[in-house]
Amino acid sequence: MSDPCSTPGDAPGRVGPFAAICDQLPDGATAVRAAGFTHLRRGHAPGPDDLPADTGLDADTVTRTLTVLAGRGAAELDHHGGLVGIGGLSLVPTAHELVLDGVALHTWCAVDALGIPAALGVDATARTHCPHCAQ
Repeated sequence: MSDPCSTPGDAPGRVGPFAAICDQLPDGATAVRAAGFTHLRRGHAPGPDDLPADTGLDADTVTRTLTVLAGRGAAELDHHGGLVGIGGLSLVPTAHELVLDGVALHTWCAVDALGIPAALGVDATARTHCPHCAQ
C-alpha cells in the first residue's frame, strides 16, 4: 500500500489533499495503516500482537495510533478497540460489498468498492446499494 500522504513528484514537505491530516498523524501511522489493511484484506481482524509485530512498534504506540486514526475517521475500531476497518476496507457489514481475492469484505463507500481493487491492480466483484433507496 502506498503512502497516501505523498503524491508522485512531491517536493520536500507534504503537499496535496492529505497534507494537513498526515502532518498531524503519529509516527508509524503509515506502517500501522498498511499492516492493518493487509490483515483486513485477508478477511480477519489483526490480533492484539499482530500490528506491533508487523510494524516493529510497541503495543502502546500502535494503540495510540489506531485511536488517533479512528478519531479522524481513517480507521474503524470495535468496542474492544480492535481494528475492523481501515483505508476504506471493513469487516463490518455495509451497503457496499467487495469480494477481493475470494474474500468477502465491505467498504465504507461505493468509491472504495471501485477504487481499492483498482489501486491494488486486482480483479474484484463489488455490489453496492444506494443508502437512500436500497437499490
